[in-house]
Amino acid sequence: MVTCTHCGSDNQPNAVYCNNCGVPVHKAQYQRREFNSGSSVALAVGMMVVGVMLMGLGLVVGLFGGQMGMRTDDIIGYVIFVFGVIVFSLSFLLFRRLR
Repeated sequence: MVTCTHCGSDNQPNAVYCNNCGVPVHKAQYQRREFNSGSSVALAVGMMVVGVMLMGLGLVVGLFGGQMGMRTDDIIGYVIFVFGVIVFSLSFLLFRRLR
């Protein structure tokens, strides 16, 4: 049995609202979901920023690293760029799913 925090009456374990007063029985659970949604959106936006920064860093290293005499920097720069695209794409999908 689930006890209502508002009136103290007992309700069924799967009750959404109290049978006596009509107040949502699992109000704290709904508040927790709202908080997690907001933090998930912030995480998705943060991942987008990191993805854009990785793409920029990858382009700079890939395009200008070889001009400084470092042959492996071309490949490393492009790998960083592709990783940035993947991070940005995944965060964009997460953001769209949350909205």
